[in-house]
Amino acid sequence: MRFLKSRNAVIASSILLLQMLVYYRVSRAEVIPNATPWSTFPEQIGAWRGMDAPVDQESMDRLHPDDYLNRVYSNDQSGGVSSLFVAYFKTQRDGRAPHSPRNCLPGAGWESLSNVVRPLDVSGWSGPIPVNEYIVQKDGGKLVVHYWFQQDHRVFASEFRAQFYALPEMLVHGRTDIALIRIITPVTRSLDAAEESGLKFAASVFPLIRERLR
Repeated sequence: MRFLKSRNAVIASSILLLQMLVYYRVSRAEVIPNATPWSTFPEQIGAWRGMDAPVDQESMDRLHPDDYLNRVYSNDQSGGVSSLFVAYFKTQRDGRAPHSPRNCLPGAGWESLSNVVRPLDVSGWSGPIPVNEYIVQKDGGKLVVHYWFQQDHRVFASEFRAQFYALPEMLVHGRTDIALIRIITPVTRSLDAAEESGLKFAASVFPLIRERLR
């Protein structure tokens, strides 16, 4: 309830309301991509090998994505382990949109230790992309969470910027589809090692995700 009364919630609600008013006055028909199912996303990415994992129904009820992927990848060479979650929305014109994982983890008992935005160099993109790095702890364990919001032409760290640019994307490209990308890396050796492993994995999956969104 505190989030619903916060300044960010008011801003997000105002943006969504404005978009709804404009969306339905736009005569141009939206292009709904015939997206490849995310279940066919590569299980082998370099030295990373993945295995599908279940998603709790509560998370699905909150997000209502059109498609999703939840897979745990392990790297036999480095010993790293990261889980990849993708929530894909074919359109934002029906009021559905991805939201920040920061709104969910505290409710599950995770305590926030830090939250920064890091620039990440990725293949096939002009300049670094902005990636949120969110560190949480619970019962003595720590997780490094990296996430961002991705469209065909844009990448966002902020969910509010992603929602704001949905209208320009509709007007220019005829699309509003978007994906939330979240990578969770447990801290097993050191925090620095987990951060580095998570970012390297993020850089590995980014080009493959972008290919899906084209």
